[in-house]
Amino acid sequence: MPETMTALFGGTGPEWTTRQVPVAQPGPGQIVVRARAVALNNADASMLADADPAQGCTGKEYQVGYEFAGEVTAVGGGVDTPAVGERVMGTTPGSFAQYVLSDHRNVLPVPDDLGYEEARALPTGLLTEHGALVVAGFQPGQSVLITGATSIIGLIGVQIARALDAKQIIATTRTAAKRDLLKQVGADTVVITEKQDLTQAVLNATGGEGVDVVLDHVGGQTFAACLPPRSTAPWSTSAASTPPNPPSTSTPCPTATCASPESPSASPSPPNSVPSAGIGRSGAHSGLSGPE
Repeated sequence: MPETMTALFGGTGPEWTTRQVPVAQPGPGQIVVRARAVALNNADASMLADADPAQGCTGKEYQVGYEFAGEVTAVGGGVDTPAVGERVMGTTPGSFAQYVLSDHRNVLPVPDDLGYEEARALPTGLLTEHGALVVAGFQPGQSVLITGATSIIGLIGVQIARALDAKQIIATTRTAAKRDLLKQVGADTVVITEKQDLTQAVLNATGGEGVDVVLDHVGGQTFAACLPPRSTAPWSTSAASTPPNPPSTSTPCPTATCASPESPSASPSPPNSVPSAGIGRSGAHSGLSGPE
């Protein structure tokens, strides 16, 4: 590896600037990746604006970027995989550089039939959707409702749920034109929200039981409709717990967990803040998708 590299920095003005900086050496548990392609995220643009000193913002300089793809050039102590030379994709701060220092746990192998240009845009979506399902307590054989499913990240969620052996996947979209797409990627039932009532459609598809997990990409009243019915009992961050004297309902567990990319741990929501229709037992809000 060379001693120096080119990297992009923000915090000096309205545009990113290039700078020559030393190539980092990996410490224990770390790897260095020769970046061949990087991906732009919404957070990159907002961070640039928030740091622009010309606009009275922080003026704090930082190395730009999150998502990247390339081959491993060095590994630190205790790293068995990936090995030097392997193609990987990952996400870590400061990835808009020729060489990226990353924790080895933050990368995934790039499939042989996938180029760097495609691989670079996958890590955040894959980690977000898988992480949200984990936080919601998803288990193989459970049913999943995925809202906003024809957004890019929603499509990833459908495919991950299918790969993890979901028993039933219900996906929502606003228009019937996207029904076939959702079926192709793994949805069992497609709800057209412009024409169908979400609550009734999910209850019909599940024999009145509701789903085990909701993976929501819309928020607001859609997320409210996905939550189990509530009494005045406090909210719980555990999908396995049940408040005292729960109301009678077709949904057996009136609790919900909520997770977002900003905080991977479950966080409680305020009681009775929004009406709840009770079609899901646990839920995770990824909060990344835009309009379908």
